Amino acid sequence: MTDDGSPAVESPAFSHDPWVQIFIDPDESGGAGFIRIVESGGIPGVAILPISGDRIGLVTNRRRPIKCDSLEIPRGFGGDSATSAEDAVRELVEETGIQFDDKVDSLRRIGSVWPNNGLLAAEPILYVVLIGRNQPSSPRDTAEIKKFSWYELDDVMRLIAADKIKDSFTHSAVLRAVLMGYIDASRLDRGATPSKIRVRPQASDLRAEDSSSDLRIE
Repeated sequence: MTDDGSPAVESPAFSHDPWVQIFIDPDESGGAGFIRIVESGGIPGVAILPISGDRIGLVTNRRRPIKCDSLEIPRGFGGDSATSAEDAVRELVEETGIQFDDKVDSLRRIGSVWPNNGLLAAEPILYVVLIGRNQPSSPRDTAEIKKFSWYELDDVMRLIAADKIKDSFTHSAVLRAVLMGYIDASRLDRGATPSKIRVRPQASDLRAEDSSSDLRIE
């Protein structure tokens, strides 16, 4: 709907695939226009924060646009299931190998996020999944996910503070989980010496500003 109440006319997509469509919206001032990327079907994606006790589950994902590995929470496109909660469970299984059991595990929607509202017309939904028992876990989607690991909560916070976890979905989900009480902030150890945590992309995959082949906190 436009400002005067008349129906908005959708600009034609100049590129699309099964996942996204790219539009050029007109610039009222006569400029070249604005790029807008829309998830196909208008169905929002999902991102899932796995929590087990005082540990958070993160995947190591090879992100081609930034040409390096990213430590982040599981996420993916929506639309394959009837609800976003079912999409979240699907992505959890594919990227971590964790088998969700609603008798002992709990899935909660904790909000949504605009990951880049200057370019993406997308509002992915954030979930937290509370895992109620120990179980083996290994990614099924090995084409994208290198590994899944559990990290102590303190170490995740240190990695975020040290700019080693840059993923906006992970930042948003962790903050919301703290604010909503799913993560007990009073239990964070603010005085301990940071653990040595390493994310090991190949040296050739690192950006120029990374001076070592090991990303670490000392």
